[in-house]
Amino acid sequence: MVELTRVQLILDQEEPMGYAEWEHKCTPTYASNGVCIMGDAAHATSPLQGAGAGMVIEDAFILGHLIGNISSRGEINAAFRAFDVVRRPRYEAVGANPEKLNEALGRTFAHVTALELKPHKEEALETMRTLLSSM
Repeated sequence: MVELTRVQLILDQEEPMGYAEWEHKCTPTYASNGVCIMGDAAHATSPLQGAGAGMVIEDAFILGHLIGNISSRGEINAAFRAFDVVRRPRYEAVGANPEKLNEALGRTFAHVTALELKPHKEEALETMRTLLSSM
């Protein structure tokens, strides 16, 4: 028996009207118990936004910067929590509202290109240091 792909199933319809797209609205935390998720596991974006690959690269820069600045295994949870604190607002600005995509089309996507990586990395590091000092 031949397996039908989703595209074949859509094309087999007399008048295909569109396709379904699922949204990943919210992950309660990106970090818990020594585990940290990033990229689509933490914050999936609509394929129409074209922001997913860029977001995971930003995630990698920030998480790598934080992990590169810890001095013991006991600091890893603070690095992960700092990542969560700093990256969540970025995702909310870029990817959490795919329903606004149509409204944004034709206008400047300033929220996508406005990230300055160096200050963002420093904010993440300062957040981790604050979390560590309160332990």
